Amino acid sequence: MRKKNNLFDLIKSLSPSEKRYFKRSLSGNGKDDSNFLLLFDEIDKMNSYSEPEIKKAFKGKKFVKQLHVTKIYLQDSILKSLRSFHAASSSSMIIKDLLKNIEICFHKELYNQCELEIQKAEKIAVQTEDDIALLEIFNWKRKLVQTKSPTNLNLKEIIVSQGPLLQRLNNVHVLWELMAGISGASLPDKESVHSLNEKVLLHHLIYRIEIQYGRNHEAKKCLEELIGILESNPSRLSEEPGLYLTSVNNLLSFLVFTKDYDEALILLSKAKVFYESSDKAKRSQSNFRQILRMYNIELEIYRDTESLEKGISLIENIEKLIKKHNETTPKEYLVSLWFQFGYVYFLKKDFKSSLHWINEIMNSSFATLRPDLHVQTHFLN
Repeated sequence: MRKKNNLFDLIKSLSPSEKRYFKRSLSGNGKDDSNFLLLFDEIDKMNSYSEPEIKKAFKGKKFVKQLHVTKIYLQDSILKSLRSFHAASSSSMIIKDLLKNIEICFHKELYNQCELEIQKAEKIAVQTEDDIALLEIFNWKRKLVQTKSPTNLNLKEIIVSQGPLLQRLNNVHVLWELMAGISGASLPDKESVHSLNEKVLLHHLIYRIEIQYGRNHEAKKCLEELIGILESNPSRLSEEPGLYLTSVNNLLSFLVFTKDYDEALILLSKAKVFYESSDKAKRSQSNFRQILRMYNIELEIYRDTESLEKGISLIENIEKLIKKHNETTPKEYLVSLWFQFGYVYFLKKDFKSSLHWINEIMNSSFATLRPDLHVQTHFLN
């Protein structure tokens, strides 16, 4: 297994548009920045990080003598560029920028502007149930009132509005304690939770308990109810598509476990439509993993039902998707998908194609990321 290098991993995680944005942000800034671009391009070309190769490539360059410092600057510059690139990509990022504006305006004593920025931030935080941000926003509201009217404090409205917020935060904390198994508290009733964050956590906890006691019907009903709740909150799903994709994947895994393949395929189709119609700017690498997992489940269904023509057609689509996202497809997911490819072709008796994917796994340097599949690949071979 290769040694981890943060700068290498950061550069390899960048999309083509993020790379272009970063290079434009550095280009023309001066002679020193040209060195950072050279280093960026050299690392970007590498399949695995090698400092000796970098030193050899830039032999005679002054910055090589302080390569560690140059790498730190390059990493900070990339992260700064990403912050700018994704500044409006999510409500969370927008709120963070508004909070910076609030602090700046407050210290410059631009109190009217500060109040306007607080109102903008509060509106978004309420809509998205960002209670952590709301807590900070309320603190700024209190500071502003204290500063503007130190002799006539009217904090009642602010303090009262913090009550339900703190209760929600406490409820979420208790649910996470239950999820982590560090609390013996009983589960709250569904009627007692109100925010979407609370409902999602509570339903996942109930699902886990139902599965633990073998109550499959109740477990399935719980996940279906959660998906219904999520679908009734389209504005939140547009901001956080991962909420929906994670819940769908859990239900898909359950349906495959209970061999309800037709129902699983209907749900898969629905999830794909949701993902394709979602705002690309809101999608994360985690969302992409969820989609790859869905494709893996779909292949498993076609494999188990021996719907091999459908499986092979899907393989072709997945290959195109992986080629499009070559640099950002997680290696462990590649191993899993390659194994499914090899298995489907094996059942189809297309042994040449099957062997191709088997060899992809056995000859790859990252197959050990999935030792279970590595062993099964040897059996298949």
